[in-house]
Amino acid sequence: MTDTHNPKQLTGLKKRQQIANANKLIFLWVIVAAIALSICGVAIQFLFRQAAFNQSIIGEKAKTQTVLSQNITNANELKDKIDALQADSNLAKVKANPEDSPLKVILDALPSSDDRSALASSLQQVVLPKSGVGLSELTTINASGEATGLETEVAVDPTSNEAQTNNFNFGATGNYDQMKNMLLDLERTIRPMNVKSLSIQGTDTALRVTVEGVTYYLPERTVELGKKTVKP
Repeated sequence: MTDTHNPKQLTGLKKRQQIANANKLIFLWVIVAAIALSICGVAIQFLFRQAAFNQSIIGEKAKTQTVLSQNITNANELKDKIDALQADSNLAKVKANPEDSPLKVILDALPSSDDRSALASSLQQVVLPKSGVGLSELTTINASGEATGLETEVAVDPTSNEAQTNNFNFGATGNYDQMKNMLLDLERTIRPMNVKSLSIQGTDTALRVTVEGVTYYLPERTVELGKKTVKP
């Protein structure tokens, strides 16, 4: 009997099978390596974003700590200044009432709101009656020069550090001495009042004076705790 299998052919077949198996194995390893690299890439990207997010939080916390430290310093300085004002003898001398705090003198001189109604009452009931003049009219003036009601609200920037103007005008009647004393009374008021224009008509014994003036107030500042969201 003749053997039909050639040993050389069998050897070549085995080699081809081994090569095919090796190729499959290499392909599998390539797939595994690609998957591992993808997972590593995603993990590294996640860790990088997390590190950046944590760094942002640390930075915001550092800013907050700086602001808080500065606020504590400012609060201590403010307390020292308030204590000094409370003990100021010059403020104590000009108090309207003996039981008032010296700080009230400052609030009376520079109010923290647009108090045109209080201003009108002060002029009508306290300042002008001292001289004995007759008050014929009292109005406020807006920035464009138009007369407005005493209750008209004025929009004010709450972050402004500048004193805001409060314009007013009034007409008064009386003799020369009364008008002179009226202007002196305006000058002596603790609240700063600047006379912008003065119109005088009549005689020494019967004068009519129209006064346009301006006074000031400083809007109060509000201290609030804020929140900030840090997004990754």
